[in-house]
Formats: sequence, structure tokens, C-alpha cells
Amino acid sequence: MMSRFSQRILGTLTLGGSFVGMVVIAAEMIHISNTLAMLLYAAFLTLYAWGVWCGIRIFENHPSGARMGFWFWLLQVPVLSSPIFGYFFAAGGYITFILQPSNWGYQFNFHFGSAFNISFLESHQSFYFGVNVFALFIALWLATKRRG
Repeated sequence: MMSRFSQRILGTLTLGGSFVGMVVIAAEMIHISNTLAMLLYAAFLTLYAWGVWCGIRIFENHPSGARMGFWFWLLQVPVLSSPIFGYFFAAGGYITFILQPSNWGYQFNFHFGSAFNISFLESHQSFYFGVNVFALFIALWLATKRRG
């Protein structure tokens, strides 16, 4: 069971971050003419809409709120870029730790807000992978709440 304070904080991050993501995508979709890009943007718009729903469920302390929130935040954990495929999705904020094997480098990024990126067969993309530590922490915390 989540405390009322936890519900408010997590509900705000989930609902607010997802709503901001929806607004950003909707504004960008107006300028897209490529069908594949439109479909990818629509997929992320759907993810953000689901995040709004999860945030509402968390605010309402609905029994499915922690379970749905767990899956929503788990989708935000991986960070991947390569010439073949790239994926990043964040709602509410992120703290990422990224490894770049090509030069044995690493990056640490943080941001309060929402962001997404997906790429397919883009040869100019460098290879790196990482985790959104912020989303991982929230997903693990929600995993403990969904059992109780």
C-alpha cells in the first residue's frame, strides 16, 4: 500500500510527465509527412496516453495502479543506440548512465521532463547502451508495492 505522499509524488511524475510528452508529440506530429515517422510518433503518443491513465490510477490508489505503473516505468529503463536500432523513452524525468564501448567512455545525464527517441537503420548513430536509473528505482519500488 502506498502512502498518500507517495501517491501524490508518483502520480504527479507519471501523469504530468506523460501529459507533457503527449503535448510535445502532438506539436511535432503536425510537421511530419513521413508515414513511418508518423506511426512511430503515434506509438509513443499511445505510450504517453497510457502513462496518463497509470498516473490517474496511482492518484486514485486503484488496486491496479502500482502494477500498471510498474510496467510503465519499466519501459523507461533501457537506453540503446546503434546503427540498427535505438530506443529511449522517459516521462517525468530521467537519470541515465550510458556506456560507450567504442571508446570505453561513459555519460551521465539527468533531466526533469519527458523525452523519447527511436531510430531504425540509421548508419550515423553511434553504439551505446545504458539505463535510466531514475525509472529503474521507481519500477523496483512499485514492484514492492504491487505485492502488498
